[in-house]
Amino acid sequence: MQAAYVFGNVGNLTDRLGSGWSVEDEYAWTIGAESEIRLPLPGDDAAYAVRFTIHPLIYPDLRPTQRLTVLTAGEALADVVLTGRCVVEVPLPPALTRGRPDIALTLLHPDGIRPCDARPVGDSRLLSLCFHAASLVRLDQAAADSAPQAGPVQAIVAGHYTALQLARILQRLPALRDRLAVSYVDLDQTLQDPATLRAVEQAGICWILAGVGRDDVRADLRARLPASCSVVTVPTPQCNALWPFQAPDPRLIRDPLLYPQGRYPYGDRVAAGMAQFNITDDVVMMIYDSLVEKEMPDLDAALQADIDAWRAQDAVCDIQIAARLAEQFRAERWFVAPNVPGAALLRALAVRLLESPALRPLLGPQPVLPDLDRLLEGYVGRREELPIHPRVARHFRLGWWRDDMTYRWHNNRYGFRDYVIDYIRWTPWRP
Repeated sequence: MQAAYVFGNVGNLTDRLGSGWSVEDEYAWTIGAESEIRLPLPGDDAAYAVRFTIHPLIYPDLRPTQRLTVLTAGEALADVVLTGRCVVEVPLPPALTRGRPDIALTLLHPDGIRPCDARPVGDSRLLSLCFHAASLVRLDQAAADSAPQAGPVQAIVAGHYTALQLARILQRLPALRDRLAVSYVDLDQTLQDPATLRAVEQAGICWILAGVGRDDVRADLRARLPASCSVVTVPTPQCNALWPFQAPDPRLIRDPLLYPQGRYPYGDRVAAGMAQFNITDDVVMMIYDSLVEKEMPDLDAALQADIDAWRAQDAVCDIQIAARLAEQFRAERWFVAPNVPGAALLRALAVRLLESPALRPLLGPQPVLPDLDRLLEGYVGRREELPIHPRVARHFRLGWWRDDMTYRWHNNRYGFRDYVIDYIRWTPWRP
């Protein structure tokens, strides 16, 4: 990979976007029927392709696909139909890239739809495609990637969000640069993207997360892997003991734009039962704390249930993590939400992946663990840090917890009290 680009306000392409964009924190939506982008180039004599990571705005009952045409200087470079998140590879004309600092691309997306026309939401933008990232690759490198006996070893990390994070970590480790090409496979999505299929069919190692995804996708993935591919199953531990009042909330409605998982996807049965209270915040918290005191379950039994579940998953996986989790549960922050790994868990899993026998010959003399620590410093996942009740934190004597701790909930910073009050009142948060 020659260069990596990230869309959104926190990315490095914002000032390169022309008309036809709606930029948010970590991605950018195309609006209208046409968008413009001026993509930076190295300015050398090599030929390049750009790979865009995109997910289309789809409503199965109204807009099941989105079309995309990529043009430059009136020449069509790509013409695709998108049905789910994928990587779109666009070869760039050498005559327009060699010795040039950038290239102007025009994106045609004629199937835009206003979310308010499809669902009861207040978004009237004409949207079609959400751009997350882009990477620039030399065409000779792309050709090498397609040759099974040349270039870096192809690796697959398959699963859900945890697999995506592990893939990103491995992609950024200097010790593996030019040695391992890592691709992520979403086990909830049918395998159909050409670049992903090519990576799967050339894989030398595949890490598959246990207990997640669709059975048909898992079966399809395994059938497509080469017979020589080393397949390693990886546990996906979750934690319920830190959040003992989890329960479905009838108010939870998913919004594909503002709240893809719902406004507050982790229900609290005590707080949800107070949704109709029209009283001051102080009184609300007093009643909530009283109910929590009365209804608090056996936390030690809840933790033991988690440990039993971790051990049961370890028993059917090639990688084991349960003993480390149980031993260091109080000392390190393993989870930021029941099903979202914290930095400590991602680091531990990444270390286990790096210990895979098929990977050992690829590791050079450069140390890996310091790079892991740098990559994961300050990690808060997908910005879903679910606040922990102080009584629970004190019971478990969590070494990383503080009384004045705040939690990142997307673009909000919450203390436990503020989060509970907003949850009870179902207050909109800043997406």
